[in-house]
Amino acid sequence: MNILGSRITEAINLSDLKQVEIARQCGVSIQNVTNWKGKGQIKNDKLLILAKTLGTTVDWLLGDDIEEPPSTTPCNHLRPDCWCKSNE
Repeated sequence: MNILGSRITEAINLSDLKQVEIARQCGVSIQNVTNWKGKGQIKNDKLLILAKTLGTTVDWLLGDDIEEPPSTTPCNHLRPDCWCKSNE
């Protein structure tokens, strides 16, 4: 598994969302989410949606911010159960 697949898996595991909900919010099938985790291959537009859905950044998912884990600050930025940095 590459860094993107590992980071997607980690962010999903840290979220309270099920794969079916992530797939719905990203407009893809559950199989797509499984492939993102396993293969670490995702289209740029879906990567942006996934990062927002999981409350993290594209940079973190890509491994550009090695030290920064997904945010753990709750907000109402995208939806009531969103976790992002907009309230910091």
